[in-house]
Amino acid sequence: MGTEDCKDCAYTVRIGGGALSWQQQGTRRPRFSEPGTTHLSPRIFAQVMELDLPELAEALGVHLNTMRLHPYGSRTQERLREYNRVFQSLTHDKAEIVDVVFHMKNTPIRVLGGRSLFEAIRDGDTWKALRYLQTISGGQNG
Repeated sequence: MGTEDCKDCAYTVRIGGGALSWQQQGTRRPRFSEPGTTHLSPRIFAQVMELDLPELAEALGVHLNTMRLHPYGSRTQERLREYNRVFQSLTHDKAEIVDVVFHMKNTPIRVLGGRSLFEAIRDGDTWKALRYLQTISGGQNG
């Protein structure tokens, strides 16, 4: 198994068995922007979330070519910010990034109609997802 530092974000990529895992370097939270820009990068976000670009384009509700040719377009950036808000909220408690990605994509949540956080955001329910996270951070169950 090899490791390499991702020069685009604050993670070490562990490569082995066909899977990537991300380990946070230091105390920085995930940064999904290209160096020297303030825009979120679909490519970096897809890597961290273990998605291919067509899956990400579908989740964002944009055409793949639009996302590739205009990654900083308003619709792409608006939708990436929604996912980023929830992701940052989940990593606020210094959770392992691999666990955050897994739970964001796979854990069904009763108050979200049995959808995962990722599915809720995809369906336009970002604020419901954030309210759920705020509720459980206060000690209540969802």
